[in-house]
Amino acid sequence: MRKIITILIADIITISAFGQADTLKQTKELAVNLKVLNTTQINITVKNISKDLIKAYSYVKAEDSQYDYFEIEAITPDHEQMVFIFYTDREKSAPVIVELKPGESFSHTIDLLQWSEQSSNKETLKRAGFNHLPNGIKIRAKYRNSPCENCNEYYKSIWTGYVYSDWVEF
Repeated sequence: MRKIITILIADIITISAFGQADTLKQTKELAVNLKVLNTTQINITVKNISKDLIKAYSYVKAEDSQYDYFEIEAITPDHEQMVFIFYTDREKSAPVIVELKPGESFSHTIDLLQWSEQSSNKETLKRAGFNHLPNGIKIRAKYRNSPCENCNEYYKSIWTGYVYSDWVEF
């Protein structure tokens, strides 16, 4: 009986390796691919692997493009863990929503080094004992969207959940 309860609880609430509770479900409708392009840039692709049309948030249009729906989880060779976000304070913004037919995808090339130096990520580096992004880390991308409870039907129809890429060397 104890094993069954543990499995059910684990299916409802996922505790990541980084200690954050996540009440969303990992989904199999989308796939995330992460590629390292060079010593500073990464490319993240989100692909619809379902048989249905999916509406998904792509990025947020602000003074510059921001990627509220993405995180990079990192592990250093010394097993320090970090999570990098891709948004900063802004006065005006608008989410960009895409409709993905089965097999379609969208991609973003992001300068991870530049974003790691943003004020929103400096504390992450400091807590892990770094002044700048270290070499030789393993990273994976997380694409995530929480349900909108006080929205109109259109926004409620946007995909919710989370999905991870595989780990890659950076």
